Amino acid sequence: MKTEKGKTHIIDTLLSLGISVNKIFTPEHGFLGDKDDGEKFENTYYKDIEVISLYGNNRKLKDDDIKNVDVIIFDIQDVGVRFYTYLSTLHYAMESAARKNKKFIIMDRANPNSFYIDGPVLDLENKSFIGLHPVPIVYG
Repeated sequence: MKTEKGKTHIIDTLLSLGISVNKIFTPEHGFLGDKDDGEKFENTYYKDIEVISLYGNNRKLKDDDIKNVDVIIFDIQDVGVRFYTYLSTLHYAMESAARKNKKFIIMDRANPNSFYIDGPVLDLENKSFIGLHPVPIVYG
């Protein structure tokens, strides 16, 4: 599969290298990033691999979903804005991996807004999935 920028998706790259991918977990905006803010969507399949939504009612990796997983790869471009739920998804995925002693790899890349920080830091009394950590609205 080609992304909108014509690049090969990481799942296809892993498969082409003979790496077994047995689950795909997807955040708020879906596997391809084509879902609207707040849009709920069902689990699905991609090339016979189960794609599990981590948005809506299920925000954490379930023990059964990762029992046959050796490594969890987190490959989501963060935009450095608190109300994007990717940071919360990362947080919960790391907790699940640690609890089940799974290796966890974060595919890091430069944040497109890394030079810009703005807005008040989250008051933890208002903590939610949309804002889980005490960071400014734009945290670069």
